[in-house]
Amino acid sequence: MLKIQIVEDDLLEAEQLQKHLQMMNLEVVAISKNAEEAIADFEKHKPHLLFIDINLQGEKDGIYVAEYVNQNCRIPFIYLSNYFGKESPYFKRAIATVPA
Repeated sequence: MLKIQIVEDDLLEAEQLQKHLQMMNLEVVAISKNAEEAIADFEKHKPHLLFIDINLQGEKDGIYVAEYVNQNCRIPFIYLSNYFGKESPYFKRAIATVPA
């Protein structure tokens, strides 16, 4: 079964995404609310795919998590964000991580 990790600091949004993924018979192995927790969960569960919110609580953002994933193994990830586009301050950093 495909193991999925959700990195999202809005618990309601994370739970809604989890519900939709489970309806498609996909296993959500972790919901992580900040970068540090995301990296710990990533190491613990070894997911096959990550959904990563760019804006996270704390000093480190979702792009930091994606960079960590890329440095340690090339597992696909998809960014989640309401604030994205070429005018976003995150755009160039996010594109450089080569999301799925």
